[in-house]
Amino acid sequence: VDPTNPDYAYSAWALKNTIAYMSSQSVSRSNFMLCIGGYLLSDTMDLAGSSPARAATAANQIVTLMNLCGAKGVDMDYEPVGIPCNPTRMATLMQAVHTAVKAVNSTYEVHLTIIPSLSVLDPDQKIATAVACQNYADQINVMTYDDPSTLGQTPYMPGSIPVYNHTGVTRSVQSVQWFIDGGVP
Repeated sequence: VDPTNPDYAYSAWALKNTIAYMSSQSVSRSNFMLCIGGYLLSDTMDLAGSSPARAATAANQIVTLMNLCGAKGVDMDYEPVGIPCNPTRMATLMQAVHTAVKAVNSTYEVHLTIIPSLSVLDPDQKIATAVACQNYADQINVMTYDDPSTLGQTPYMPGSIPVYNHTGVTRSVQSVQWFIDGGVP
Protein backbone atom coordinates (compact mmCIF):
# COMPACT_ATOMS: atom_id res chain seq x y z
CA VAL A 1 0.00 0.00 0.00
CA ASP A 2 2.79 2.41 0.88
CA PRO A 3 6.34 2.76 -0.52
CA THR A 4 7.52 3.76 2.99
CA ASN A 5 6.90 0.17 4.10
CA PRO A 6 10.43 -1.24 4.61
CA ASP A 7 9.52 -4.41 2.70
CA TYR A 8 8.23 -2.47 -0.32
CA ALA A 9 11.53 -2.13 -2.18
CA TYR A 10 12.49 -5.74 -1.57
CA SER A 11 9.04 -7.03 -2.54
CA ALA A 12 9.08 -5.00 -5.74
CA TRP A 13 12.58 -6.26 -6.56
CA ALA A 14 11.64 -9.88 -5.88
CA LEU A 15 8.43 -9.59 -7.88
CA LYS A 16 10.22 -7.99 -10.84
CA ASN A 17 12.81 -10.77 -10.92
CA THR A 18 10.19 -13.48 -10.50
CA ILE A 19 8.15 -12.11 -13.41
CA ALA A 20 11.29 -11.90 -15.55
CA TYR A 21 12.24 -15.47 -14.65
CA MET A 22 8.76 -16.86 -15.26
CA SER A 23 8.46 -15.12 -18.62
CA SER A 24 11.70 -16.76 -19.75
CA GLN A 25 10.55 -20.23 -18.67
CA SER A 26 7.76 -22.46 -19.81
CA VAL A 27 5.96 -22.20 -16.48
CA SER A 28 2.29 -23.06 -16.49
CA ARG A 29 0.34 -20.27 -14.90
CA SER A 30 -2.98 -22.09 -14.96
CA ASN A 31 -2.99 -22.31 -11.15
CA PHE A 32 -0.51 -19.58 -10.27
CA MET A 33 -1.64 -17.48 -7.28
CA LEU A 34 -0.11 -14.31 -5.92
CA CYS A 35 0.44 -14.29 -2.15
CA ILE A 36 0.14 -10.93 -0.39
CA GLY A 37 1.14 -10.34 3.22
CA GLY A 38 2.93 -12.52 5.70
CA TYR A 39 4.56 -12.08 9.05
CA LEU A 40 4.84 -8.45 10.25
CA LEU A 41 2.75 -7.13 7.33
CA SER A 42 -0.64 -7.62 8.97
CA ASP A 43 -0.73 -4.11 10.39
CA THR A 44 -0.43 -2.89 6.79
CA MET A 45 -3.46 -5.02 5.90
CA ASP A 46 -5.34 -3.54 8.84
CA LEU A 47 -4.43 -0.06 7.58
CA ALA A 48 -5.62 -0.96 4.07
CA GLY A 49 -8.93 -2.13 5.55
CA SER A 50 -9.42 1.00 7.66
CA SER A 51 -11.78 2.48 5.08
CA PRO A 52 -13.55 1.30 1.93
CA ALA A 53 -11.50 3.80 -0.12
CA ARG A 54 -8.17 2.47 1.17
CA ALA A 55 -9.36 -1.10 0.68
CA ALA A 56 -10.34 -0.35 -2.92
CA THR A 57 -6.92 1.24 -3.57
CA ALA A 58 -5.15 -1.82 -2.15
CA ALA A 59 -7.43 -4.19 -4.09
CA ASN A 60 -6.69 -2.37 -7.35
CA GLN A 61 -2.95 -2.58 -6.65
CA ILE A 62 -3.28 -6.30 -5.95
CA VAL A 63 -5.17 -6.86 -9.20
CA THR A 64 -2.47 -4.92 -11.07
CA LEU A 65 0.17 -7.22 -9.58
CA MET A 66 -1.92 -10.27 -10.44
CA ASN A 67 -2.17 -9.12 -14.05
CA LEU A 68 1.57 -8.40 -14.25
CA CYS A 69 2.36 -11.89 -12.92
CA GLY A 70 -0.31 -13.72 -14.85
CA ALA A 71 -1.76 -14.93 -11.55
CA LYS A 72 -5.19 -16.54 -11.44
CA GLY A 73 -5.98 -15.36 -7.95
CA VAL A 74 -4.60 -14.05 -4.70
CA ASP A 75 -3.94 -15.46 -1.25
CA MET A 76 -4.23 -12.86 1.50
CA ASP A 77 -1.75 -14.06 4.14
CA TYR A 78 -2.90 -12.46 7.40
CA GLU A 79 -0.50 -13.19 10.28
CA PRO A 80 -0.88 -10.80 13.21
CA VAL A 81 1.46 -12.61 15.58
CA GLY A 82 1.34 -11.49 19.21
CA ILE A 83 -1.55 -9.07 18.63
CA PRO A 84 -5.25 -9.62 18.01
CA CYS A 85 -6.71 -9.66 14.52
CA ASN A 86 -9.00 -6.88 13.39
CA PRO A 87 -11.97 -8.77 11.90
CA THR A 88 -13.81 -5.67 10.64
CA ARG A 89 -10.83 -4.18 8.85
CA MET A 90 -9.78 -7.48 7.33
CA ALA A 91 -13.34 -8.11 6.12
CA THR A 92 -13.37 -4.63 4.51
CA LEU A 93 -10.12 -5.42 2.71
CA MET A 94 -11.19 -8.94 1.72
CA GLN A 95 -14.50 -7.67 0.32
CA ALA A 96 -12.68 -5.10 -1.84
CA VAL A 97 -10.13 -7.68 -3.04
CA HIS A 98 -12.85 -10.24 -3.78
CA THR A 99 -14.84 -7.68 -5.79
CA ALA A 100 -11.77 -6.51 -7.75
CA VAL A 101 -10.46 -10.00 -8.49
CA LYS A 102 -13.84 -11.40 -9.55
CA ALA A 103 -14.35 -8.35 -11.82
CA VAL A 104 -11.26 -9.46 -13.76
CA ASN A 105 -12.41 -13.05 -14.05
CA SER A 106 -15.13 -14.75 -12.01
CA THR A 107 -13.15 -18.01 -11.94
CA TYR A 108 -10.11 -16.42 -10.28
CA GLU A 109 -9.85 -17.28 -6.61
CA VAL A 110 -9.36 -15.28 -3.45
CA HIS A 111 -7.94 -17.16 -0.46
CA LEU A 112 -7.42 -16.13 3.15
CA THR A 113 -4.53 -17.70 5.04
CA ILE A 114 -4.59 -17.04 8.77
CA ILE A 115 -2.67 -18.25 11.79
CA PRO A 116 -4.60 -20.30 14.36
CA SER A 117 -6.20 -18.98 17.49
CA LEU A 118 -4.45 -19.28 20.83
CA SER A 119 -7.48 -21.01 22.33
CA VAL A 120 -11.05 -22.03 21.65
CA LEU A 121 -12.15 -18.77 23.35
CA ASP A 122 -10.50 -16.88 20.44
CA PRO A 123 -9.06 -13.97 22.48
CA ASP A 124 -6.91 -12.97 19.50
CA GLN A 125 -9.93 -12.95 17.14
CA LYS A 126 -8.42 -15.26 14.52
CA ILE A 127 -11.60 -17.35 14.28
CA ALA A 128 -13.78 -14.22 14.33
CA THR A 129 -11.73 -12.84 11.44
CA ALA A 130 -12.20 -16.00 9.38
CA VAL A 131 -15.94 -15.84 10.06
CA ALA A 132 -16.06 -12.14 9.07
CA CYS A 133 -14.16 -12.86 5.84
CA GLN A 134 -15.75 -16.16 4.80
CA ASN A 135 -18.13 -14.58 2.26
CA TYR A 136 -15.16 -12.96 0.48
CA ALA A 137 -12.89 -16.01 0.29
CA ASP A 138 -13.09 -19.03 -1.97
CA GLN A 139 -10.86 -20.88 0.46
CA ILE A 140 -9.71 -20.29 4.03
CA ASN A 141 -6.38 -21.80 5.04
CA VAL A 142 -5.46 -22.19 8.71
CA MET A 143 -1.68 -22.07 8.97
CA THR A 144 -1.46 -24.66 11.74
CA TYR A 145 2.22 -25.36 11.23
CA ASP A 146 2.91 -21.82 12.47
CA ASP A 147 0.72 -22.01 15.56
CA PRO A 148 1.33 -19.03 17.86
CA SER A 149 1.03 -21.30 20.89
CA THR A 150 4.65 -22.20 20.18
CA LEU A 151 5.74 -18.61 20.86
CA GLY A 152 6.05 -19.38 24.56
CA GLN A 153 8.71 -21.99 23.83
CA THR A 154 12.40 -21.26 23.94
CA PRO A 155 13.51 -20.38 20.41
CA TYR A 156 16.55 -21.80 18.77
CA MET A 157 18.77 -19.33 16.96
CA PRO A 158 20.10 -20.65 13.63
CA GLY A 159 20.91 -17.08 12.60
CA SER A 160 20.05 -13.72 14.04
CA ILE A 161 16.28 -14.34 13.94
CA PRO A 162 14.67 -16.55 16.60
CA VAL A 163 12.92 -19.57 15.11
CA TYR A 164 10.17 -21.34 17.06
CA ASN A 165 9.21 -24.97 17.04
CA HIS A 166 6.47 -25.90 14.64
CA THR A 167 3.17 -27.39 15.69
CA GLY A 168 2.46 -31.08 16.00
CA VAL A 169 -0.41 -32.95 14.37
CA THR A 170 -2.60 -33.05 17.50
CA ARG A 171 -2.47 -29.29 17.99
CA SER A 172 -3.04 -28.74 14.24
CA VAL A 173 -6.19 -30.86 14.26
CA GLN A 174 -7.40 -29.07 17.39
CA SER A 175 -6.81 -25.64 15.80
CA VAL A 176 -8.72 -26.51 12.64
CA GLN A 177 -11.59 -27.93 14.72
CA TRP A 178 -11.89 -24.63 16.61
CA PHE A 179 -12.40 -22.82 13.30
CA ILE A 180 -14.99 -25.38 12.15
CA ASP A 181 -16.79 -25.17 15.50
CA GLY A 182 -16.73 -21.38 15.17
CA GLY A 183 -18.67 -21.58 11.90
CA VAL A 184 -15.87 -21.40 9.34
CA PRO A 185 -16.64 -23.67 6.39
